[in-house]
Amino acid sequence: MKSLHKLVYSLLFISFFLVGCQENENTGADENGKTVITMWNRLSGLDVYLPEIITSFEEEYPDIKVELENLPVESQEQQYQAAVQENKLPDIFTTGGGYGVPQLVAADQIRPLDEVFTDEVKEKFVTGSFESGQTVMDDKVYAFPVFSPSHGAFMTYYNKDLLEELGIEPRVPDSWKEFMEIGEEVYEKSDGTKYGLLVGMQAGWLISDVTLQMAKAITPETERDWTTGEFNFATQGVIETAEFYKTMLDNNIMSIQSLELGAQDVYTQFANGQSAFMFAGNYVGAQLKDRGLENFGVAKLPTKNGEGVQYGEKATPEMITVSKYTENWDEVQLFINFLIDHMYDYIVESGTSAPALKLDHVGTTESNLAQFNDIAEIMNEVMVVAPNPTKVNPETIKVNQEHGEMAPKEGLDTIINGYLTGQVEDLEGTLQQLTDDNNKALKEAIEQSNGKVSMEDYIFKNWTPGQDYVEEDYSSR
Repeated sequence: MKSLHKLVYSLLFISFFLVGCQENENTGADENGKTVITMWNRLSGLDVYLPEIITSFEEEYPDIKVELENLPVESQEQQYQAAVQENKLPDIFTTGGGYGVPQLVAADQIRPLDEVFTDEVKEKFVTGSFESGQTVMDDKVYAFPVFSPSHGAFMTYYNKDLLEELGIEPRVPDSWKEFMEIGEEVYEKSDGTKYGLLVGMQAGWLISDVTLQMAKAITPETERDWTTGEFNFATQGVIETAEFYKTMLDNNIMSIQSLELGAQDVYTQFANGQSAFMFAGNYVGAQLKDRGLENFGVAKLPTKNGEGVQYGEKATPEMITVSKYTENWDEVQLFINFLIDHMYDYIVESGTSAPALKLDHVGTTESNLAQFNDIAEIMNEVMVVAPNPTKVNPETIKVNQEHGEMAPKEGLDTIINGYLTGQVEDLEGTLQQLTDDNNKALKEAIEQSNGKVSMEDYIFKNWTPGQDYVEEDYSSR
């Protein structure tokens, strides 16, 4: 009997212990009684300086602990999906895994942040930071941007050390013809050991966006013709840009390794002096410095004749939001305000990108990256504000989501790579099919809205390609 009593007492003790642990977990407190905020980050650059910011925050607020997890690229999509399905997203996180603000709001996963982002605070951010369908839904702020909406501009990086070593003037010519001439010179003077250009063709987003930016200098209505609202990939601009790649590949100007490499591999090879030029995004400068290359320059992408307006459309691709199910909203607010006060300083200092906060509200304007101002200048020149259908009709947000689900999964990057490897013989016909499939998906998505959305919501007849579409333009579209 005594043995039985001991067993019962032991089981009761274990039960109380487990319940206590479970309650401690649910209340977000650690063994020292500190409130624990959980955070996910998927952005390169932020992973470097977030730990230092968190350390400073915890020193100022010793009763709060921030547990940071930097998500690996390979598994982040699965982690986001699983967390959404189980309502277990961390307290605060960078968006990712295919989940933007519209998707997260629709899935009932994030909470409004208007208590923090008042009109006065929003005024401190650059134009385009709080756009409907991006950081804003139903006039409520659900996320705040890390980088400027101009983040996502593509440019040419050139290795001054390599060019000087080969006796070539370190510069990027404006036209494709001159660009190829220098590329040929690099290959010849290096006895075939170096190339003019490396591009990470296996990074689909990179080759798609670089192609579209150069193509628009030839055909400004490439990708989306906002005067009709329709997609348009089968343009002379896209065709000639693809042929430009093919010519460089066939003449040993662009390394054939480009077809096999992703973005990070190309950054490393370029930093190691394997090519004179590289097409990459505005955020790569700091990564080159980390790889040991400091003597490099940046310039706009070359265009067919050195003329035309190359441009990309501003967006808010990288942002931070808060789980609807956080039990530590007061502590999270403190952390967000701390990020606003300190995170953008680190972005400028590191040269990661241009910050979303206006520079006159950033604690420092001095960057450790010598090329920071040149990169920022290209970003401001190349990126423009496009028409936003959600400002005309918020119901287009759902239509855009459904279009994304119905549109072809293999896009422009697949076609470009297929053309360069000989798998796509009818380039124009394949691009036209991509155009038709995207427009068909858009029309079907509109039909499914049951009259809430029409094609008229996507038409902006007063749109001028390559120029900002400002608030005043909506009244006369």
